[in-house]
Parts: sequence; structure tokens; C-alpha cells
Amino acid sequence: MKKIITFFVLFFLIFSTLSALNSTEQEVKQLNAWLTSEPVFNENLVDPQIALLANQRSVNPSWEDLFEWAWAFSTIGDSGSDQKLKKKAHELIVNGVQEIKATKPQTVEGLSRAVHNYLYRKVFTKYDDDQTRIDEVFLSGNFNCMSSSALYMILAKAVGLKVNGVLTEDHAYILAYNNDGSIAVHIETTNKNFGIKVVNGKYSPQYSEWAVLNDPVYFLSTILRNRIATKEEEDQIAESLTLLFNLMACTENLLVEVIPSAPVPSDFLLNRVLYYAGILIIAGEYEKSLDLLSLASGYYSENEEWLYFVYVAVNNSLASYMYGGW
Repeated sequence: MKKIITFFVLFFLIFSTLSALNSTEQEVKQLNAWLTSEPVFNENLVDPQIALLANQRSVNPSWEDLFEWAWAFSTIGDSGSDQKLKKKAHELIVNGVQEIKATKPQTVEGLSRAVHNYLYRKVFTKYDDDQTRIDEVFLSGNFNCMSSSALYMILAKAVGLKVNGVLTEDHAYILAYNNDGSIAVHIETTNKNFGIKVVNGKYSPQYSEWAVLNDPVYFLSTILRNRIATKEEEDQIAESLTLLFNLMACTENLLVEVIPSAPVPSDFLLNRVLYYAGILIIAGEYEKSLDLLSLASGYYSENEEWLYFVYVAVNNSLASYMYGGW
């Protein structure tokens, strides 16, 4: 009788903890298929370009580094990056540097405007709220706040501007700095005619800011976060998980400065791992849930929430074996 009580207490604990998860047969099917695919348990889970960039990551990346990161965040998970388009994009940035420097802007404002104007002359054509990829910007000219801010950051870095990216709840933009570290210009990359706002150290944010980021790679990784969110909205769970673990592989130990009210950088990743692990637990796929949790063990093995889900999966698995044997 004690064993039966223990099992049902444990079942109630699991059910109450995970009841917010809406498990569907299709989600479970996709998760199982992804977990049994060959790339999941070998080095092919992480895209070679992401692995290379992560291994060579610099504290102070060059504009070339940022271009490679942004391109990888935009294209991994697809059948293959368009190398001709990538070469063309690179050439446009190089030409932009030459053209802007030839005009010899003397101030941060002048350089900021020159970068902004060049991108609107040569690249940006139409705003598209969902278009977060920089490869697509060069292909179609369509952009949103993230893809345009990413390209602005790369070209700004190339011409010698000191810039940081800013993320709000639903927006991204750029800040340019004076040599003394004060904020000189607020750049709204989605506004062609009035995107340059000179503040000269008297910056007053218009938005409820989540994070002013001093790590440009983390800022650019928002491209991949947006792509993951889009895959989830389209119920493409396998594709979203592949992108998720690539994101995990390159955003360890971030040098990120965040406003105190901001969510910690890992929340985006951990919450999704636990969500999908929870779906599998609800479906009775305890071993598959542990498989998924194990893939994240290198990042979260000391995290209390991760450990709790491992505990739930292990104990529920043992309890089900015991109960099923009676």
C-alpha cells in the first residue's frame, strides 16, 4: 500500500508541475523523431561553422568576425548557405567602408549618418516585421529592426564606430558612443529619414529596455532566437530544437551587461529545454525526456530547475516500472 501511495503522490507532483504544458500527439511524434535521428548524439548536432566560430571567439571581435556570426545565425539549419550571396554581401560592406571613409566624417554623428545612409542606398528597401535574417536582407532588401541593426553594427564597426546593441521586449536598435564612453547617437535603423538621434551624453530611453549589450555576438544571436521562435510558431519542433542547441553551443559564458530587470540570458534556452522535456514526461516518454535533458547537461547540470526535471523523469520512470509490474 505504501508503494501505491508513493506512486500516486509522485504522479500528482508531476502532473501539478507540468499541467501548464499542452502536450499533443504531433509534438511528441516530432520530439521522438528528432531524438532518434543520427546527428543528435554526435558532433553533427552543432553546425561546423558555429563550432568553429565558438572555438575562435574573441573578446573584441572584428567586423569580419561579426559578419561571420550574423551570417551563421541567419543560415544554419538550412540546406546550405548561398556562398555567392555571402561574397556579394561582404563586398558591399567593404565598398561601404571605402565610400564612407572617403567622405571623411569628422564626428560620431557624421559617421553614424553615413553608415545609415549607405545601407538605405545599397541594401534596405522594405520593412518586413518578420524578416530577421541578414542573408535575406541582401537577397530581397527586406528587413526588420533586428536584421537592420545587425547590419548597421557590422558596418559601424568596420568604419571605426563604437557601438552597442539594445534589445527591448519587442525591438532592437543601436547606440553609438563618444571616445569618453558617453552615448553620442541613438540609431533607429528602421527609420530611413529620422533614424539618427543625437543625444551627446543625455540619453533618455524611449523604451522599457531589457538589455544594453556589451557583447555584440549575443546581440547578433537574437537573429537565431527569432528564427527559433518562428519555427515554434509554425510547429516545426525538430527544426527549432536543432537551432536551439546550436544557439546553446555558442552563447556560453557571455560577456553581457544587462539591465537588472532583464531576464538572464540563459532563460530563453533553458525554458525551452524544460518545456519539451515536460511534454515528453506528460506523454510517458520518460527515457526520451532524459535523453533531451542529457543533451543540455553540459550547460545546466548544476541548475536547480534542470535537476528537478531530471528527478521527475527518473522517479516517474522508476515508479511506472514498479506500478506496471504489479
